[in-house]
Amino acid sequence: MSDILLTIHLPEALAAKAKAANLQLESFIIQSLERDLRNVQVAVQSDPEGAIMPSAETIEAAIQASMRRVAVGEVPLRTLGLQAGTVWMSDDFDDPLPDAVWGDLSA
Repeated sequence: MSDILLTIHLPEALAAKAKAANLQLESFIIQSLERDLRNVQVAVQSDPEGAIMPSAETIEAAIQASMRRVAVGEVPLRTLGLQAGTVWMSDDFDDPLPDAVWGDLSA
């Protein structure tokens, strides 16, 4: 197995900060990838169906199956207006919140 050359475009300021911190970018990226792969493996083990990152084909198949169930009436559609008048919204809903709500965000 041969190594793969990877070209990454970094913002100049970020690259300068990494250099100033004596951060070895190659090792940092390798460690990050290894950590993320371990996390994915743990997630796959806890969900053997592979629902972590379904493929586009799996998503499309699920959409088509759902559409078929609706088309044959297996899944009833919602009836609009059943709860009309049971929910209200304050007249000042869109008004800005007072500063006191946000507290001191400078801390």
